[in-house]
Amino acid sequence: MCNVMTTEIKNSLPFFSYGFFRPGEISFLGIKDYVKNAKPLRIEGDLVLRDGVTLFKDSKNQMVDGYLISFKPEFENEAYSFINSLEPKKLFKWKEKKFNDISFNILYGVKPERGSDNIKEADWKTIWEDPFFTSALEVLDEMPNENFEWNLKPLFKLQMKYMLLWTILERFTFLRYSLGGGSAARNRLFAENQYFKEALLEYVSNERSVYSTEDPDDKTTLNANNPKKSLDYYYQVRCNITHRGKAVTRDHDMVKDSFNELFNITKYVLDKTKNECEIIKKEYEAKKD
Repeated sequence: MCNVMTTEIKNSLPFFSYGFFRPGEISFLGIKDYVKNAKPLRIEGDLVLRDGVTLFKDSKNQMVDGYLISFKPEFENEAYSFINSLEPKKLFKWKEKKFNDISFNILYGVKPERGSDNIKEADWKTIWEDPFFTSALEVLDEMPNENFEWNLKPLFKLQMKYMLLWTILERFTFLRYSLGGGSAARNRLFAENQYFKEALLEYVSNERSVYSTEDPDDKTTLNANNPKKSLDYYYQVRCNITHRGKAVTRDHDMVKDSFNELFNITKYVLDKTKNECEIIKKEYEAKKD
């Protein structure tokens, strides 16, 4: 028996997660320290996929697998604040739901039938199968870096690759760190990521600087021992690509080196994070036995 009440959510209630916040997913890392327990649960309903995001809707004919996540009483507000920071209101709305005498909060899709695909046809199981973390990285790996030419075609290709790489990184940092404040706040948190620090030391061997195209006095230096400045460096290269009106040979070498380093760093961070998530998932799976 399933009942739904459209009310303000009660933070004291557990959260039913069917998507990004399940153990094993990236966003679970943002709430794991607040979790009291997480148990597998199957409820009536159905899922659709819109732009890589799963949306829940009512259904009497389908069942949805997920986790019922209870939070430590002293961290309930923090947990729901983090969840809210990742769930845009245009896509989701909170509801209180009751299934088999269990009450919980759940995120429903807003107008789930519009522009959505059947999740079974898409074969979506985990955020780790997101095309940005699979196909996009493969595309970047398959496109070779070319030597500089004055027609600037090789440079333009490098710039395209670098911008796609930053799209992948921004996708990750949003899922991992979205606490409001936009990309600048997420970048600050990412600069503190242990895997990012390890990768810098692994893949960056020389120090160099870049100047802002908008302010020639604004210099940012890449240094493997300074994660924040290093991330600022890579981001400044990105900003210069979007603002620069002309390009020269030096730009080609700078973008090429930055791309090669940041590509390896990104793969390292994703691989390490995925391994961490898989360990967490196995721990919670073991608890249900």
